[in-house]
Amino acid sequence: MPLYLNVFLFIVASLFCFFQHGYVALIFSLVTFFLIFSELDINTKVTNYLGKISFSIYITHCVVEIFSEVFINRFIDVELSTFNRVILLVAHLTVTIAFATIFYKYIEEPFALYSKKMKFLKRNKSKTIPKL
Repeated sequence: MPLYLNVFLFIVASLFCFFQHGYVALIFSLVTFFLIFSELDINTKVTNYLGKISFSIYITHCVVEIFSEVFINRFIDVELSTFNRVILLVAHLTVTIAFATIFYKYIEEPFALYSKKMKFLKRNKSKTIPKL
């Protein structure tokens, strides 16, 4: 895909994020864009781990977001300052990564192994179903 099209799509997505979720989402999209198109070497243990559990993060972040909204609306009855919003964002990211780690370890990884066993049996035309 040409670079100008990537930049155009990024601008549209960033504006959508800004108008839907505010400047914090815009900052995240700008940082993401910078990391994708920069020449920085971001191959670290942290980024590799986040890449490994990225599907679990994608699957679980909405659940964490819903519970966070319910918790905030029920127990926090004050107008949130910018500082408090940043604290809540960091807490949300921490809980999301923790929940995604649990999801990855106990659901995604076992089913991936089970899927590999099923493919092996299909190739060997075995009639027995492997146990989890």
